[in-house]
Amino acid sequence: MLEFRPAPGRLTDRLRRRERAGACPADILAGRCVVLTDACSDTGRATASRLAVLGTRLVLVDRDTDRLTALREQITSSGGLARSRRCDLSALGDIDQLVEWIRGEFGAIDVLVNNARAVSPGGAHACSDRFRAYQHTMAANYFGPLRLTLGLLPALRHSRSGHVVNVGPRLAEGIPHDAPAALAGAAVSRSRDSAADAEFPGGPATSAGSTAAWAIFSRCAEFEAAPHGIQVHAVHCPISPKGTDLPYATTTALAIESAIRGDHSTPTLTRPPRSRTER
Repeated sequence: MLEFRPAPGRLTDRLRRRERAGACPADILAGRCVVLTDACSDTGRATASRLAVLGTRLVLVDRDTDRLTALREQITSSGGLARSRRCDLSALGDIDQLVEWIRGEFGAIDVLVNNARAVSPGGAHACSDRFRAYQHTMAANYFGPLRLTLGLLPALRHSRSGHVVNVGPRLAEGIPHDAPAALAGAAVSRSRDSAADAEFPGGPATSAGSTAAWAIFSRCAEFEAAPHGIQVHAVHCPISPKGTDLPYATTTALAIESAIRGDHSTPTLTRPPRSRTER
């Protein structure tokens, strides 16, 4: 079996060289195995770059083989630790193969980042006669991440301190009145040149159902997974903090890092306290 990373001594030497050079010193996240989906998106690349500097062992997942290979080589050539695997998250067969590969190669993983993405903009009128568009969106934004998460739960439990970070548009209690605008903004921010997006046009109408389903699953999983030592976090995007000129992908990557560290200031899908009139 291929070795995932250099011997511990070599890894320690590399981290020490970075510290002497003024880069980030050895971090608490160093050595953790992180599975990152949609790795070639803007947010995925920013997150991979950030976590690589911190010394994590990255497992990069994306459906674009060429861009995935280029990203992996970019990280490893800079001294990072990365493996990659091509997977279309809308194809359940691909996901099953990915889960089998990850569990066979690594046994335990520390973090799963479900970097879910919205479909390209377009109204219901554009695909009202194309039920396949809704099926594809539901598969990519809900059933795919769901199947991957459930398949990797044993590997997360085995690490004894697993984290699942779900990235996506903000949806609070149900579907707020401004959800279409929020989803449309997220779709524009995260759009990619992709044949799949051209084949399955969609927009807020196609995204809202899958996004709401995923948000509700995340909320329930947060409480159900806790007794097993797995923490579930939600990072909402696009994130554009006031007073910063950083790109949304960079700020989202920083939010993902904070979630992995267990920083409770990171937005999560937790139920707000009920008012007395609701009790």
